[in-house]
Amino acid sequence: YCRDRDLPLDFVSAHIYPERYMKGDIPANSLEEDLGSMMDSWLNMKRFYAGSDNTHETIRALQDIIDENVENSPNLHITEWCASAYGRNLIHDTAFMASFIVYNVLKCEEKVDSLGYWTFTDIMEELKAGISHFHGGFGLINKDGIKKPGYYAYYLLSKLGDRVIARDENYIVTKAGDDIKILVYNFAYFDDLFLNGDVSALSATERYRVFEEKEDRDVLITINGLNGRYKITRYELNRNNGSAFDEWVNMGAPENMKKEEIEYLKGISRPKIHTEIRAVEDEIKLGAHVPVHGIELIELETIYSKK
Repeated sequence: YCRDRDLPLDFVSAHIYPERYMKGDIPANSLEEDLGSMMDSWLNMKRFYAGSDNTHETIRALQDIIDENVENSPNLHITEWCASAYGRNLIHDTAFMASFIVYNVLKCEEKVDSLGYWTFTDIMEELKAGISHFHGGFGLINKDGIKKPGYYAYYLLSKLGDRVIARDENYIVTKAGDDIKILVYNFAYFDDLFLNGDVSALSATERYRVFEEKEDRDVLITINGLNGRYKITRYELNRNNGSAFDEWVNMGAPENMKKEEIEYLKGISRPKIHTEIRAVEDEIKLGAHVPVHGIELIELETIYSKK
């Protein structure tokens, strides 16, 4: 329509979720049902998942369509994006979401103009409120205001510098002024059973048996050309540090929590922080041990530099 009438597009928007549904799962009379019944039918369908690079591959396919059909190269905005389109998917509360976000944001940030995570909180208008404190809602924050691992993934991403020095499949090194920011991550995706719709390994308190088996990752990064004193700050985000769901399980998975218990979870569910001051002459080696689903941010802040 726009091409035939010489109308430039301002932007193209799309939603990306990795799920697929078996043909015929939607009842034939679903269009005649009320909205609540339609939602129930959809929520109860069997889900299959695309591969780990689905977000990147979909963006690339969308860009090819835009390049082929539109002359003025409009912006591409992904206005909804998540690991699942199901608002009761128990993986949403886990530490997996942190590495999922980091992996995809870093892989796609130069390919798309925006990548809008769905959603900010578990409180939303499309579904009635979940009963459990950790019911698998989309949100980066649960209904009690407790920040999930996905929230802290964005927090650590926000600390990266604006210049990329080096990057690999498992890390990125950036600069902000004279400071250096390194982000290392250990991303593991779904196993074959979960990819093909088997959710039997998921339960209210056990949610990590649906992922592929991977080892902890050890990374050693060498940076040359530094001379002076530096403050080194490490932020560790993993199942043991910064995962509210895992801390909730550790405290007995209580439901109907009192205000005191909610505030306790808010306080304890933060990334671990460790600092040190180090004198550097020409070279520094920085190692990181990152568990599966984990992230580590290392900041080198210049105290003084020998030019």
